Amino acid sequence: MLEAEKSLKTGLSELQESWHLQCSSWKGPGRGVRPAFMDDGVEAVRAVAVPVSPGYCYQCQSQVPPRSGHCSACRVCVLRRDHHCRLLGRCVGFRNYRPFLCLLLHAAGVLLHVSVLLGPALSALLRAHAPLHTAALLLLPWLMLLTGRVSLAQFALAFVTDTCVAGALLCGAGLLFHGMLLLRGQTTWEWARGQHSYDLGPCHNLQAALGPRWVLVWLWPFLASPLPGDGVTFQTAADMGLVAS
Repeated sequence: MLEAEKSLKTGLSELQESWHLQCSSWKGPGRGVRPAFMDDGVEAVRAVAVPVSPGYCYQCQSQVPPRSGHCSACRVCVLRRDHHCRLLGRCVGFRNYRPFLCLLLHAAGVLLHVSVLLGPALSALLRAHAPLHTAALLLLPWLMLLTGRVSLAQFALAFVTDTCVAGALLCGAGLLFHGMLLLRGQTTWEWARGQHSYDLGPCHNLQAALGPRWVLVWLWPFLASPLPGDGVTFQTAADMGLVAS
């Protein structure tokens, strides 16, 4: 009994020492970043050496690298945080910004293609009914179905067409907006505040966000194209000026 109690105390003591050692490594000098792990492709802020002029996250109560941001939904600081996508239910940051852009491009293309394929059936529907009836069907398909003015097949055609057109417009608008940010080397947070510190020129900005094979990753986002940075330190426009000089 005494031996079991002694071994239990020894195990608890070793566990406590291990816990204090990990805490000291998380919050040691130059490592004041709260350890956080995310398994969805977003590179969360971990215990890394914080570069010069770090930021401070009051939610995590620790220093964070430049361009990092705290997400209240994910409850973690994300490296090079762009925004929290509520449709996907996760943050878009340093590691998954490229797949996010490819998702917008491919989704817009697929939805537009489906809309074109539905064109002949929609054209036949336009010829079969009055323009006002067709406009009401496209704008208010549920109301037309509940009032018994259209068949189930006509409702399905109108509903799928509306969904594809709206989705294509939404993805296309998002792709244009993020394409602009990509060429400027900005995140959504930096664009909202008018910051241009990381604008290295269109070509360098594309390589920084998409990797050296940035032309091909648009066609296949899983292509090996390693990002040049680590998500902690970033080259600025001032650094490019010094290198050029």
